[in-house]
Amino acid sequence: MNRQARRGDPFRHGLGAAAAVVVLCAMPLLAAGAPSFPPARDIVGRVLATVDHVGLASADLVISLRVGQPAAAPPACEFSGVLQISRERLTFTVEKATASPVCWLIERYVLVRLFGERTRVDSLLPLFRFEVIGEKLVDERPYYLVYARAEQPATDPSWVMGWVDYDRGLVADATVHYTWGEVTSAQEYAPLAGVWVLTHQHLDLPRFGAAVDIAYSGFRFGTKSRSISDRSEQ
Repeated sequence: MNRQARRGDPFRHGLGAAAAVVVLCAMPLLAAGAPSFPPARDIVGRVLATVDHVGLASADLVISLRVGQPAAAPPACEFSGVLQISRERLTFTVEKATASPVCWLIERYVLVRLFGERTRVDSLLPLFRFEVIGEKLVDERPYYLVYARAEQPATDPSWVMGWVDYDRGLVADATVHYTWGEVTSAQEYAPLAGVWVLTHQHLDLPRFGAAVDIAYSGFRFGTKSRSISDRSEQ
């Protein structure tokens, strides 16, 4: 992997951390955790099983970007559209966007590549070594802290760390460290039609003074892309 491929556009890769953080924390690993922890392989297996069981084909997204603004302020840019999901790739089609030159640039040069980061993440996974380094209880359920460090010094990001809800196999929050700074993310999920779906993500990019919120809805499953309401009626 050449230097340009590793570094890329910092802002694009920062937004792409929404996808990267979940996939990186779901990588199979060889290192065992501390003696009191479940094996890291077991924790990761639960995350992968949850992702596979959901079987999403597409979802409606609203992406809100704020730069130097309080959380309650209207976003500087907002984009809505449909995310198409497969094992090989994610594709986000923007259907409506804030009308401004800056938002147009973000849509054209950032959003069209945002979820395409999955390909890059897949190529980076073999470069990381994972271990379990912490534990806590949330609502009487165990959460484990998974840490991944790149084994090659030039890899960017160089490390990822996140909390995993062990019982549900869900990544709750995480931090991704790039050469240009860190991205923190928090995920919210909801049980729908017998599966856990991602309903909201919040990302902070301190270097840019930016925050990104992604709301997910209108979930469609399987090859026929049935809506969640269709599944619930069965």
